[in-house]
Amino acid sequence: MRAPPILFLLLLLAVLLAAATAEGGGNRRALGEEEWGYLDPTDPKGYRLARFAIREHNTEDKDSLVFNNQVWEFYRHVVDPTRYRIFFEAGYAGWPPRKYEAIVWEREIRHLFYLAPSDRP
Repeated sequence: MRAPPILFLLLLLAVLLAAATAEGGGNRRALGEEEWGYLDPTDPKGYRLARFAIREHNTEDKDSLVFNNQVWEFYRHVVDPTRYRIFFEAGYAGWPPRKYEAIVWEREIRHLFYLAPSDRP
């Protein structure tokens, strides 16, 4: 007895979806395949941009996230040098800090584009 072709297509779709999810890298998958140039994580600009990202997030979401003064990684976009990607530590009072990732555009006015918990070690 042969399986109907639609069953084969559904199985193939499930396998492809599982492979794409496993290879995607969590939240970073939404960022696409872009080139970022590494910057020194101790650069004061990284700390300023991380504090800005937290402040904007707290204002928009009426949240109380606190920056922990730890920047793990700091990047500048290769094509658009006004765009930065920062991995930093933040948390809530009384809770252990978590790692977050933010993308900030620095033009005439800074714009927070993306802030999410990071699964990066």
